[in-house]
Amino acid sequence: MRSDAARAITGARLVGAGLTTGLSPQLRGVPVQIAGGGLGGFVHAGDWIDLLVGDPPDAGGPAPQSARLLARAVRVLAVLGPPSDAAPDAESMGVVVAVDSATALKLAAVSGRALVATVRDPP
Repeated sequence: MRSDAARAITGARLVGAGLTTGLSPQLRGVPVQIAGGGLGGFVHAGDWIDLLVGDPPDAGGPAPQSARLLARAVRVLAVLGPPSDAAPDAESMGVVVAVDSATALKLAAVSGRALVATVRDPP
C-alpha cells in the first residue's frame, strides 16, 4: 500500500478545505466536467460562467438538437483540469462551481453528459 507521501500531486489534491470559505450557507461547491478542454486557458478560479447541457438527441438522431441552461452566473471556485483517466488530448476539464441546492440537483441529474460553459461578466 502506498503512503500519502508517495502519491502524485494533482490539481484535485491541491483543492483544500478552504475552497468554500466565505460562501453563503445556501451555496455548495460542486465539481462538474466541462466539454471543450480548450477553455482551460480561459477559465480561472473566481470567473463567472453559465453551464449548458445538450438535450438528448431525437430517436435515431446523431446529435442534440438544442441545449438548455442549467446554471446562470455561477462562480468558479477551482479549475481541476482533465479527469485522471482521460487521454492526454482530452477535450474536457473539471471545475468546481458554487451553486445552490436546487442547481446542484440539476447538475447531478445530468451527470455523465457533456456540459458546456460560457464565460460571462460577473452578475
